[in-house]
Amino acid sequence: MARRIYDVFVSYSSKGKKVASDLARRLKKAGLKVWLDAWTIRGGDHFAEKIEAGLDRSRSVAVLVGPGGYGPWQKREIARAVEDRHLRVIPVLLPRARRGARTPLALAGLSRVDLRGGLDDKNGMQPLVSAIKAKPSKGGQVEADPPNPAAPEHGPAISAVGNRNQVASNGGIVAGNVTGSIIVTGGGNSVRVGKDRGW
Repeated sequence: MARRIYDVFVSYSSKGKKVASDLARRLKKAGLKVWLDAWTIRGGDHFAEKIEAGLDRSRSVAVLVGPGGYGPWQKREIARAVEDRHLRVIPVLLPRARRGARTPLALAGLSRVDLRGGLDDKNGMQPLVSAIKAKPSKGGQVEADPPNPAAPEHGPAISAVGNRNQVASNGGIVAGNVTGSIIVTGGGNSVRVGKDRGW
């Protein structure tokens, strides 16, 4: 396993390259070691291999969401990042990001950092720096809400499969990646997992 020498991997759409570079410089100035493709990938390098190595050597991923939404390479980075339980994935809303933008399901349950007020907004930058320095939860990216106290302690186990991805529910806890639209019930809770989720 590669040593995680970077504090944060900056994932962005090509339409947001300028703001991504500006944000990366600010994070570096805050004392963080930043992986940014423009700083690392050179002519003749195999792009996909460098991206993979950058993710493997990072402790967190800042997924930047601007007015143009998510780029195709960025979606691949997100899919790869959420599979790594050692990576903390942090959605970051940039200036002019649409509030109702459709969000990849893999990010739907994650708390976001709001930088729509601008990169000079300390109310956004400081929480982002703190999130980058935090450790990922042991069980992965998303922690389930505590069980409903009125619900039975152990509900029936239910599983459903959508687009080759498994969703399991036992007592209302849902886990797994889903790209289809599935409704899972059990343990006194009902959870709908859709293709996309907006913020």
